[in-house]
Amino acid sequence: MSSKEEERDAKYKQERMVKYVQHNYPDSILATGFNSAIVGVSEGFDRGRIIYDISKMADHLVNVEGMMLGEAYEYLEFNVFGAFISEDQPIYVDFEGDC
Repeated sequence: MSSKEEERDAKYKQERMVKYVQHNYPDSILATGFNSAIVGVSEGFDRGRIIYDISKMADHLVNVEGMMLGEAYEYLEFNVFGAFISEDQPIYVDFEGDC
């Protein structure tokens, strides 16, 4: 599979997950601009909350917004992770221990 095909498939999966959540959990909150960092949807007590990969969020800020990596993590820490919106806000997971 070519990289363009892989990119197209990944985008399709992201869009499908967003539609699934919006349909089944309409109160869930998406982190604007970070669909490429979605890795899942929570179940159990926190059912329906979008789960984001922090490293992928930082990569987005570096590659799309032109930030340096440290600047991207700082931006996320102060402007995204620390913002309480509601109980339906996303869950942010650090899979690589970078934060």
